[in-house]
Amino acid sequence: MSTKEANSFSNLILLCLAHHAVVDRLASDRYTADLLRSWKEEREAPLSWTPPERILEPEPSDGLREAAERHLQDLLSESYESTNCRIDDALTEFEKLNAEAADALRALFRSFPNPSNE
Repeated sequence: MSTKEANSFSNLILLCLAHHAVVDRLASDRYTADLLRSWKEEREAPLSWTPPERILEPEPSDGLREAAERHLQDLLSESYESTNCRIDDALTEFEKLNAEAADALRALFRSFPNPSNE
């Protein structure tokens, strides 16, 4: 699969940050492409019903699909940044109790992929 295909909207499966790291890096051998596809199909199946009156409507144009992908990326990036701010605030408070542990947690959180850069 090319990088473009791997990063395409149709290949998207939303996971929380912690599970994204597990699935992609820490235990990727346990989470095969077939397993992930089956998860995606299970979750999206209830959403895939098309009312009869819309069956003959054309598929969205590539421009519309790209706009939807950009909008989703913006939403994910905004959520990521908001979460980072809350984590930084919590670590600043935690630092008062244990500076070394707070630094270790900061380093761990910085190791997670940033969707703004992907």
